[in-house]
Amino acid sequence: MAPNATRAAPMIPPITGRPVPASPIPLAETPPVAVAPEVPPVLPPVAPPPEVPPVVLPVLGVLPTLVPLLVVLPVLV
Repeated sequence: MAPNATRAAPMIPPITGRPVPASPIPLAETPPVAVAPEVPPVLPPVAPPPEVPPVVLPVLGVLPTLVPLLVVLPVLV
């Protein structure tokens, strides 16, 4: 007799068992990883700022006079 396809499959009991003990054989240890020592970055020497030539200093005194002129001249033209 062929098995009936509509019959439910027999219930399989859950697998229960005791926990597996830890292996008595020690696991192989991994060799330590070499870490490179931290080296501070080598910065190039910083050049001192160039000195302002003395010719520029008198020109800076004229700027307050030039700025109003640059504003007024386009209006006059």
